[in-house]
Amino acid sequence: MSKLTASQIRKLKAPASGYSEYSAGSVPGLRIRVMSSGIRSWVFRFKLAGKNNVITLGRVDALPIADAEAAAKSYRAQITLGQDPAQEQRDTKRKAQETQTREDDLNPEFADFAADYMTRYSKKRKRTWQRDEQYLNKHILPVLGSLRLQSIARRDIVRVLNKMRDDNGITTTSNRVRSLLHKMFNWAIQQGLIEHNPVAHTERLKETSRDRVLTDGEIRQLWDSTDGDLLGYALRFILLSGQRPGEVAAMQWEHVQDGVWTMERTKNGKPHKVPISGGLRQVLDDVQALQGCKYTGTGFVFPGRSAGHAHGTSLAHTMARVPWDCAADKKPHPHDLRRTCASTISRLGHPRITITKVLNHTETHVDAVYDRWSYLPEMLKALDSVWTEVRRIVRGADVLAFPAVGAAVRR
Repeated sequence: MSKLTASQIRKLKAPASGYSEYSAGSVPGLRIRVMSSGIRSWVFRFKLAGKNNVITLGRVDALPIADAEAAAKSYRAQITLGQDPAQEQRDTKRKAQETQTREDDLNPEFADFAADYMTRYSKKRKRTWQRDEQYLNKHILPVLGSLRLQSIARRDIVRVLNKMRDDNGITTTSNRVRSLLHKMFNWAIQQGLIEHNPVAHTERLKETSRDRVLTDGEIRQLWDSTDGDLLGYALRFILLSGQRPGEVAAMQWEHVQDGVWTMERTKNGKPHKVPISGGLRQVLDDVQALQGCKYTGTGFVFPGRSAGHAHGTSLAHTMARVPWDCAADKKPHPHDLRRTCASTISRLGHPRITITKVLNHTETHVDAVYDRWSYLPEMLKALDSVWTEVRRIVRGADVLAFPAVGAAVRR
């Protein structure tokens, strides 16, 4: 091929696909590569120890022909001495990659750090990891995802929280997101990635404690609206067991043995056993009848649409679909069913220790350390009386006089 001048280089046409190369300048091996996209680059080709090599020098529009020739002459001189000029380029590239890898390892983008946190911490240690994932995808990653972990400052955290509060006016969820971020950055400190937690000293909004308990009429509304509905049965199970919505949602068939539901992972970190009352057995029977053709094989009592179990948000949506006879801001939430169960146990005259055991609350009294009784008989009696009371309410019977205890009625 003939040598190309600067003016001829500018007139080269791009090929239909791939690239073409032309000798250019006065140094053997110096070529111009024209891509199908129209991009033109200087390359230097040489042969050393029987192997063909190529070095990219730079774009034609950024590197004058004189500079390209000077670089090619320098490489040609190294070849004459038996040196491999491409090796230096490979070493430089390798060092740059190592530097970038170390940078990514020590100061990753928040999105990469969040994925690592979910895999190595949340999914292994937290029963509520799916809620963490939801908060990340919906509220946190859109704001922090592309930022480097060490660059995130308190103001960035405030941006996340303010966006939630300004857009949706949500207080409780913004506090939960703040807690998640605080936990994540503490974990980052433990991993040696940062020195300080940027969530520290950000505002945690005051939450109003709910004391909502369902009325008899609302219990009837709940029952009438949930017949034949899988997640509706989950709501019934919460009401009749007094357990946390998230724990009920994650319930597995294999954990129900010999009339007892055993939870290995709970909010307070302690295993918890719940006796299956007559009412809870009926709910489970209804679920099994419903699952016969639709929900088999998942292992979960209340499976979700994907491979996992139902989410707390799904329970909340199911609860919201009940035609409550009250204002929108007064409608009950799934957790109110747990409170209603506890209040019913108390109203029916059972001792407070039984309520504590049913709810799996942590006891702070010193005697609790020495009391190793399971309280399963007392818990069963209390939950059976709740079932008796709910059946009475659903059937529309008169209210029992306080503090009479309803007799346990088995199905």
